[in-house]
Amino acid sequence: MAKKNDRPKPISKQNRTSQISIRMTPMERMLIESRATESGRSMSQFLVESAMGKELKLLTEEQKKAYLDLAKYHTNFSRIGNLFKNGSDIKSEILNTIAEIKTTLEIIKNGK
Repeated sequence: MAKKNDRPKPISKQNRTSQISIRMTPMERMLIESRATESGRSMSQFLVESAMGKELKLLTEEQKKAYLDLAKYHTNFSRIGNLFKNGSDIKSEILNTIAEIKTTLEIIKNGK
């Protein structure tokens, strides 16, 4: 009898390990990068979903800003984690990140 874990993963949950290389003009690349950014996806994710016929909804300006803020926080927390690993004095960076988070939360809370 097969175990529960023996079931194949849905396609959306599988690791993407296969690569392809394509050629395009600089203008085509710029257009694809722009559309990927507008939809809040990486270029790879945008191309795969487009090729699979998935409807790609564009983000509102508010969603784009929230996405960029969260991406910035991800970067900051990654840096903090790396500093912890390296044993550096990170108090000032932590305080700056806390201040940024508070500011963004206030902006979101007040709808501005």
